[in-house]
Amino acid sequence: MLFASAKKLYDCRSRVAHGGTLVPTRINGREMTGPEIAEYACTALKDVIARFLADGATPPYVDPDYWPGLYFA
Repeated sequence: MLFASAKKLYDCRSRVAHGGTLVPTRINGREMTGPEIAEYACTALKDVIARFLADGATPPYVDPDYWPGLYFA
């Protein structure tokens, strides 16, 4: 679901960046207008930043054993 949401947001960004207009878009099962999409994108970005800043200078995901451990958990 996270990947699908990120892809929808990126598609909206691309549409505007390439001169198109933003149309209502369904994200997470909810039809959103341009301002709602912008608010959702800001909230999602804040959540991601907060998640990664919480780990400080030595986040666990930089450990070489972190990702393989998740792949085979």
